[in-house]
Amino acid sequence: MKRVILCPNPYRDKGLTVAKRAAEILEGAGLSTVFCLPFKPEGGEGQYGVPCRPLHQELRLSDLIVAFGGDGTILHLARTASMRGIPVLGVNLGSLGFMSDLEVGELELLKNLATGRYRTEKRMMLDVAVLREGRTVYAGGALNDAVITKGAMARVVRLQVTAGEDRLGGFSGDGVVVATPTGSTGYSLSAGGPIVEPTAQNFVISPICAHTVFSKSFVLSAAGTVSVAPAELNRKQVYLSVDGGKAFALRQGDKVRICRSRYETALLRLADSSSKIRSRSQVVRLRSGLAGSATRMVPSIERPRSRMKCPPLVKCPGPTRATRSCPVDRWWRMTSLSVSSGSREVQVRPYSSAMPGTMDQKEPCFLAQ
Repeated sequence: MKRVILCPNPYRDKGLTVAKRAAEILEGAGLSTVFCLPFKPEGGEGQYGVPCRPLHQELRLSDLIVAFGGDGTILHLARTASMRGIPVLGVNLGSLGFMSDLEVGELELLKNLATGRYRTEKRMMLDVAVLREGRTVYAGGALNDAVITKGAMARVVRLQVTAGEDRLGGFSGDGVVVATPTGSTGYSLSAGGPIVEPTAQNFVISPICAHTVFSKSFVLSAAGTVSVAPAELNRKQVYLSVDGGKAFALRQGDKVRICRSRYETALLRLADSSSKIRSRSQVVRLRSGLAGSATRMVPSIERPRSRMKCPPLVKCPGPTRATRSCPVDRWWRMTSLSVSSGSREVQVRPYSSAMPGTMDQKEPCFLAQ
């Protein structure tokens, strides 16, 4: 590892402050750096006080791209980096940063690049093509997903989906997401799709707002080819978007063909980074709005000493809404927990200190937050 491209999103890294700090750390460790912006910002590149060179010219001379931004910045660079076989290291300046390895406070770990304390993780990609009258009119690559969806009008579209020679069926609704395992926690998850190990080799096909009582997703081997074709367009607009990029309008008779790409995105992971590839369970909790737990409301949890199966003890957390008086200075036995949108409710009963492992036969009290 000798030469590193620093590729900051100028709208995330204001004034390229974080990227400049990373350059100082890397150069102090004996590595050379160069600044390349992923796209041309308003006002030009001269406003940042550092020379910025064209990315395509620097790729053949460099060993690594460090992307400063959110997951969108990594997606923007994935296709170019994969074709050159150059790994990408993400520094999270976005909201979730699922594909990033470092947070801003961990920039000192960039010194590990000089000592070889890192590893690479290969991620499957997609080749996406649109066939029209036997000709390829669109071709692109995706690290996350390819989305075939309706236009701005609130109308249902019908899509025919096949995998190899097998017809999966017709989907009526807002569209279909064909995702990689990396993209299974993106739009596919929002559409009700499953979460797949990111290094796996699979297609994840999820209908979007399907017009049916039962809507199922498919997880298929990536060895074949997936095809999606609008059944009947009529006046309905259908579009293809690859990794959230610019939409491509489909016509009657077009067929979207999706297969595993021969290219792979290499994500670089540094030793000792605290982020460590954010867990899939963390993503689910964040997306479902259940980050945190009921123990935040009733933090004092104590297991009963008796061998009898009995719910845990909780202590009233202080001022709270309750169906009746709940003294703050006594213990309560938690008998149930319910979680609804925007609120949590715990049902408790007074704890009998005279008989450990039992509950007083009194009316339950509901603590709500």
